[in-house]
Amino acid sequence: MNCPYCNKELEIDPIVFSNVAIYQKPVLAVTRCCSHGVIVGAVITYRVTEYTGTATEDDWGNPIKRKKSEDTKRTNT
Repeated sequence: MNCPYCNKELEIDPIVFSNVAIYQKPVLAVTRCCSHGVIVGAVITYRVTEYTGTATEDDWGNPIKRKKSEDTKRTNT
């Protein structure tokens, strides 16, 4: 990632990123590359994929609906 001020490789103390990850709040930090102030915040993305396991409930106790093809396989076997 490049610094928004000097366009060199961004240099920031690693503790800044740890702090953002732990507290989930943006912080004001000084760059090592050019001593300018920058706001560092987390960008979180999520990936959702189809569940194909055998659990009947999710992590909160909600029932998992099965595909019809899975229900048919189960009763025919």
